[in-house]
Amino acid sequence: MIIDVLGDSITAGCGASSPDKNFVSLLRKKLGCTVNNYGVGGTRIARQRAMHYEYGNDHDFIERLPMMDKSADFVFVFGGTNDYAHGDAPVGDIDDNDEYTFYGALNIIVKYVRENIKNAKLCFLLPTHRLVEKYPFGENGCKKGGCEPLIDYVNAIKAVCARHGLDHIDLYGGGFTVTEENKNEYTSDGLHPNDKGHEFIADKVAEYVRKNS
Repeated sequence: MIIDVLGDSITAGCGASSPDKNFVSLLRKKLGCTVNNYGVGGTRIARQRAMHYEYGNDHDFIERLPMMDKSADFVFVFGGTNDYAHGDAPVGDIDDNDEYTFYGALNIIVKYVRENIKNAKLCFLLPTHRLVEKYPFGENGCKKGGCEPLIDYVNAIKAVCARHGLDHIDLYGGGFTVTEENKNEYTSDGLHPNDKGHEFIADKVAEYVRKNS
């Protein structure tokens, strides 16, 4: 069995105390199979219209789709938190099909996987909670035109999954909460999971794979 995981810094392993404790590495151990990690820190699902002051051309998810193993049995897509925090693409509308809105980028990902990784079961992971979920103008004020709350991105992923008949793993409604008081329980910094948080995510994904294999 082969699993592809496309994501951002959380998928790359940020917050884990060592590479073998990030959720992708844990998946390999739990399932005993090949799990390809396509996580790149700072990246977003949707494409930027202008370079970000910190991340520049951040190699968005769509740009990286062709790098993925086309013989995969499962494809997991785990993103959205960076689109919320510092992406310049609007959430958009569910009928969008261009890479410069969040909805449009999601639809492109679905189309690509269905056409190019034909034997894979595609599943989205909803963003985990984070300490600040309602930035008025994005992280560090980078969204001058205002910022939709994280829940809007969560709901967009759910809506796209519903439209295309796809599953999602609810790490938002069914995951851990993050507050100032408990932020160190599951995260290292209020966003990136610590070892306990990565274990939580790995268990959720492993459970899904076992049920759908």
